[in-house]
Amino acid sequence: MKVLFAAVAALVLAFAPVSGATPALAAHGYHAAYFSESAFLTLGPGETGQFSVGYTNTGTEPWIKGITGKQASLHTAAPLDNPIDHTAGWAVNWPAANIYARQANDLVTPGQIGFFVYNIKVPATMTSGSKTFYGRPSIDGNVGFMEDYGYYQVVTVATGARVTGVTPASGSGSTQPTLSGTDATANELLTVTDGASGPVVGTVFATSTGTFSIPLTSRLAAGSHTLYVNSPSKGQSAPVTYEVTGVNGPIVTAAFATGLSTVKVEFSSAMKCASSTDRTDMLAANSYFINEEPSGATGPTVSSVTASSDCKTATLTVGTLTLNKSYVVTVHFLKNSGGTNVDPNQNSGTFSTGNGTMRAVVTKQDGTATITFSRSMDITSGSTGGQSVLNPSNYTVDSTAAVSTTTTSCLLSGQNGCLVVRLTFSGGATSVLGASGTLHTIGVSNVIDAVTGGQLLSPNPSSRQVPTGQ
Repeated sequence: MKVLFAAVAALVLAFAPVSGATPALAAHGYHAAYFSESAFLTLGPGETGQFSVGYTNTGTEPWIKGITGKQASLHTAAPLDNPIDHTAGWAVNWPAANIYARQANDLVTPGQIGFFVYNIKVPATMTSGSKTFYGRPSIDGNVGFMEDYGYYQVVTVATGARVTGVTPASGSGSTQPTLSGTDATANELLTVTDGASGPVVGTVFATSTGTFSIPLTSRLAAGSHTLYVNSPSKGQSAPVTYEVTGVNGPIVTAAFATGLSTVKVEFSSAMKCASSTDRTDMLAANSYFINEEPSGATGPTVSSVTASSDCKTATLTVGTLTLNKSYVVTVHFLKNSGGTNVDPNQNSGTFSTGNGTMRAVVTKQDGTATITFSRSMDITSGSTGGQSVLNPSNYTVDSTAAVSTTTTSCLLSGQNGCLVVRLTFSGGATSVLGASGTLHTIGVSNVIDAVTGGQLLSPNPSSRQVPTGQ
């Protein structure tokens, strides 16, 4: 809603109570002033959503649902009473091709607020872009339109993979649900983030037909989460809301090695972090236990712990971890800042110390190549860092250095570094990748793992032969 419209509405409302008696300055007959609206939406093709808008009755006559000549409706606008959106397939149970919704309230007396609620569905044929819905309130029975405050709402069509199911459904006690869906790029590595730019909480390769099933590898804290499936070639999916209920106390949300003698443990809430001698405190080294996976053999001992400034992340100093091995770190006794113990069913996190690998490469005829790594890679000093994954000098195409024709960018950040990198070659469609179907070998060398203490990409150099336009 434009600022001018909101300002006009505010001026009207300043002289009109939200409910009660007819306002002193009410205009004779049927009149309305804009009050509020719901948020804009992001949806995928075939998905449905709901919009709502409220208007204050600033006239002298009540709006009465179901009575011709007194019932208020929200009509299509720009142009008025057009059936364009309905014909294009956006309508979900609209009362007419030119009407989004009737008044939701049975009775809206002068000074009260009436709401209009309507559902829309993105046509399956619309795979990108956005759609704006314009509306104006009217009284049925040819009584006429009320004031036009320029109301509009927008749905952005997500171009990414489409999530079709979450198991178990939202509202469960599961902290690691599985997201399934379609429309991903074949064989591409997908990631799930908690928030549009939040931490990665799950990864999986799409199938050869573009379907996927992604069990989360990190736990979600109690409360509401907005999850996104991220595709290097298609971008983000529409948001998926997931509510975690029934979790008792703080939980371990993630654990990962930042070297062969350091491990980070992340918690869902701020923990006690004042004393290394209190076993309920996150600084107590003897409250952490590391075991090998899957054998269960005892791993290296935790010798000391430091805490982040927000007391949500513990950095453990441990005896030497073995390269290319999986571990689980478990915490006992710890409490959060409110004195609640860690949930005993959600008190551990797994991690591994393997080297990073090149897991997927997608090239396009526009002169771009997207490379997905198995774990976060180092970005120290960016495009000039000697072992940075963002340094063009560390890439080759068909064994030829790409530095003079390539820029790099990080499409998806991971733990301490970058998980997905895009190479952009000068010349676009006329670049080295411009010929459709031509095989090229993309090589990466000298870059190091940002998670397990600077291990070189394995094998190093690493390369992948892919056809342009894949």
